[in-house]
Amino acid sequence: MKPTKTSTGKAGSGAERQETPFVFAEFQDVLMMSHPSGGLWAYIPGTFQDYTQRKSATTDAFWHEPAPPYSESSMVVQVEMAGTGPFADDGIVYLLPSDFQPPSAMAVLGSHMAYARGRTIYFSDQGYPASVRDGMSIVISSEHPITAIEEQLGNLTIWTEKETWLYYPPSSSPDGNIAGGSITRVSDSIGCLAPSCVVKAKQNMFWMDANGVYRTTGNLSISPVSDNIAPFFTDFVTNPMTSYFVDSGTSSPVATADANTPDTTIKIDPRGAHLTYNPKLNALFATFPKEREMWVLTGG
Repeated sequence: MKPTKTSTGKAGSGAERQETPFVFAEFQDVLMMSHPSGGLWAYIPGTFQDYTQRKSATTDAFWHEPAPPYSESSMVVQVEMAGTGPFADDGIVYLLPSDFQPPSAMAVLGSHMAYARGRTIYFSDQGYPASVRDGMSIVISSEHPITAIEEQLGNLTIWTEKETWLYYPPSSSPDGNIAGGSITRVSDSIGCLAPSCVVKAKQNMFWMDANGVYRTTGNLSISPVSDNIAPFFTDFVTNPMTSYFVDSGTSSPVATADANTPDTTIKIDPRGAHLTYNPKLNALFATFPKEREMWVLTGG
């Protein structure tokens, strides 16, 4: 997958592609994927009938492209704004590919796709993720760009790095324009690190910012769930695994310079951090790959 050109005419750097992950949203069984330098893509799952009779070989050992038409990778397609939509005959103007930059966060609101870029959220037409009207968007009154968005109970929660907003779409609209709702700032001190740091679990929604992990049931109330590990976010905590390896004889106290020896203290490194919920275990996992650490919330 090659990076597309950015608005400056230059492809994203290798460091940007490595440090900035894709963001995802599932729209009617289609997985939408976006990256600031890789563009907007969609994975369309396919069912291949009578696969035992369909055999195809590549031409040689160095052939890297999939062998059409049976490879499932052919179901990954790049998404560009259509420039038209179901209301085009009514004089509605739609965004062209040149008008739309890859979003930094995405969510599904009803049958609409919501795309966030900067301080603006664009909404697609109902059932048409590539049809975005000119002007069917909202702008938050913030000094900070949007870091994540997520739907809950028919409303859209919006985060910057330091704020939480809640958007209420209109209850009805004759032409399907959902940009005429109301927006409320819920918090001016709690934000969200990234789209990967938001997860829905049963009736709750969890998210994480630089100061902790939080929960809401969608009633405008925010409850912290990481108070007992607060120093991990604000200062540091001691690493129990360091003592374990020393006590078990697999490491020595003087081997602290060894790259394989865990640090004596750990604190948040937000790069690549993400939340995951396991419904079978009813457990929330907060993972920090740069620190090689994971916190688990279970049983309250």
